Amino acid sequence: MRKALLLLAVILGLSVALAKAQGETSVDDSIVLIMNVDSQGGDPVAYGSGFLVSEDGLVVTNSHVVYPAQHDSKYVLVAMVGHEFFGVDILCASKLDHDPMKNAEFRMARDIARVQLKPWTSPNDTWSWVHGDPDLTSAFHRGDLPMFHALTIAKSTAWGRVHEVGYGRISAFPRLHRSEGNVTKTGDLSDGTPVFLMDMTQPSQVGDSGSPILDGKDQVVGIFTWEVLGSSNRRIAQGASALSSCGR
Repeated sequence: MRKALLLLAVILGLSVALAKAQGETSVDDSIVLIMNVDSQGGDPVAYGSGFLVSEDGLVVTNSHVVYPAQHDSKYVLVAMVGHEFFGVDILCASKLDHDPMKNAEFRMARDIARVQLKPWTSPNDTWSWVHGDPDLTSAFHRGDLPMFHALTIAKSTAWGRVHEVGYGRISAFPRLHRSEGNVTKTGDLSDGTPVFLMDMTQPSQVGDSGSPILDGKDQVVGIFTWEVLGSSNRRIAQGASALSSCGR
């Protein structure tokens, strides 16, 4: 019996090693950097995070993340997943009562956008953003879309311990980073959008907007949308039940 158990352990160990060698998927593979880029070239003028909710490239983010490209034809949306750039079509976006590029004060209301990734058709085939760093050089994806790793939307209400994964500007270029914390209060906005308040261990970063809020099973319980004024560690997220509709 002991030999049989030892053999089983060896087999399981080899299976785990093989899976890692073949490349396992993780939450990181589902996080999307969404950039509003001047169509004539240049660095992004605004950017945020999003996350894949279907294998065919459907992404959820905040409406204010895509606002520049939605309201000014000068800008186009570019999404980065891993080390590939994709085009982006806006399927729907909540109507905002303010221009997030200009107004810091506003009334909180549903702030959801659902966008679709698509192959890139630009004549350019590489785009190096800063300092020639090879880690920041991604190729434009052409041809059929790959099968993406999508996150699962939780059915339960957020409470207790949560964590966030998104693109924050912690260096010259946005990079994936994480923060943990606790849900301390839940409620609803005047338009019925469910929200919850979080106390996080790390301050928010430029580009965090649209990051998924995950439970212990890595299921999405919400989307980070607002920072509490005067406290970058206190954040407000829209609940999971708001993610399927852009509302207004």
